[in-house]
Amino acid sequence: MTNFIDIANRLKLMLGVSTDMELAKFLEIKPTAFAGRKKRNSFPTERLSMILQKHPHLDIDFDYVVNGTKPKTNDMQIPIIVTLTQGEMNALTNLLTQCAAKHAQKSLDTATNEHQGLEHSPLTKENIL
Repeated sequence: MTNFIDIANRLKLMLGVSTDMELAKFLEIKPTAFAGRKKRNSFPTERLSMILQKHPHLDIDFDYVVNGTKPKTNDMQIPIIVTLTQGEMNALTNLLTQCAAKHAQKSLDTATNEHQGLEHSPLTKENIL
């Protein structure tokens, strides 16, 4: 007997999604139908197979998702998928914004120092951006 939750979790990992709603959308079924199948422990493997055949570029191993059988890698590179929470995404965005601002200020300082003494207005963020 298949374990719906194990299959769903492996597929979520491969797709980089975290919710049942996202998984239902990928499987092209309504969230209520997905919930019903989950309750009955009846994962739609036929539908998954059909979708993966239509989208081979996704490079998802059907046997791994359904049976938990890990593919033999033979030193192949395996992509790492990282799922971030909204808080982590916000923190990362803030860090990138701060880095960009510091880089812009450093560029302005360098340009201002190189052009001192010339008769033009000093460079400011407002003049450049």
